[in-house]
Amino acid sequence: MRSLCADIFLVEDLANNKLKTMDGLQCLTKLRKIDLGANRIRVMDSEQLAPLVNLEELWLGKNKIEEISGLTTLTKLRRLDVQSNRLTKVENLAAVADTLEELYLSSNGIDSEGAVLPTGLAEQFKLLNVLDLSKNRLTHANDFGHLTTLEELWL
Repeated sequence: MRSLCADIFLVEDLANNKLKTMDGLQCLTKLRKIDLGANRIRVMDSEQLAPLVNLEELWLGKNKIEEISGLTTLTKLRRLDVQSNRLTKVENLAAVADTLEELYLSSNGIDSEGAVLPTGLAEQFKLLNVLDLSKNRLTHANDFGHLTTLEELWL
């Protein structure tokens, strides 16, 4: 992949390629939205994501990701899409609990226990209004009552 660092982007669409890694993103510090969906990415690389402090939307659907990670510095993130991956639990969302508005987790292997881990959906999200957990392995929805800002809950 050629280096993207020579160009300045506010939006980058790298969907539907055969990317296996997120290499080459770290210099795109002004980036607000990136679509890396429908690739072969297995890891949300914190080294590549950390410099993207202006990122508001991260689209990673239809990859091979097993764990949500690398979001620590993404304190402006409003939309996160990790649907159709290999997730079994929702975690590592504490850094985005104050800004996240939409979270798409459909078509994974998340069960009821994995959905409400302390750093995951048990967080007190301030702005979360859309949560998509459809097509997972949930057996109940008892643990989502604290998400009082939700306007849409897809189960």
